[in-house]
Amino acid sequence: MSERLQKNARRPRKVSPTIQSTELIVDNDYAGKAIDLVKSAQRDIVVCAYAWRWYEGEPELGIQQLNSQLLAAKLQGLRVRCLVDGYRVFEMLKSQGFECKYVNPARMLHTKAIMIDGTYLIIGSHNMTKRANRENLEMSLITTVTEPILQFTTYFEKLWAVSNET
Repeated sequence: MSERLQKNARRPRKVSPTIQSTELIVDNDYAGKAIDLVKSAQRDIVVCAYAWRWYEGEPELGIQQLNSQLLAAKLQGLRVRCLVDGYRVFEMLKSQGFECKYVNPARMLHTKAIMIDGTYLIIGSHNMTKRANRENLEMSLITTVTEPILQFTTYFEKLWAVSNET
């Protein structure tokens, strides 16, 4: 039974913006699914990340390709906002030119999410790291269901308003 569930979870399914749907992302499928959605962005991208690494010397990594696609989106004029847990990650993203803030150090931001144009939300356990996308057992969801997207938007905007940018 478990083997069948894993096989079905890995079967690719297209997420359609016209259909209220949810899709499970298991293990190393994350970067590819996220890249496809980032490429489809028309206006804005929001990223919440606990751990986020940049692997300039390893451009073949899926997570670095996602990093590059986020940077390309920013360079194409899309608004890309990143909310991260720590100052070190904040500095790294600011040096890449991202609009970025970090949460108050008294609390930990453990949220891992990407929202595209307020239409798609990827949320789950995947960090933006090589380990999370190659070694760990991870699970996230892509959804186009309106209610959780609105709830996430409210959550993000509240955190964004009180987070640090210097």
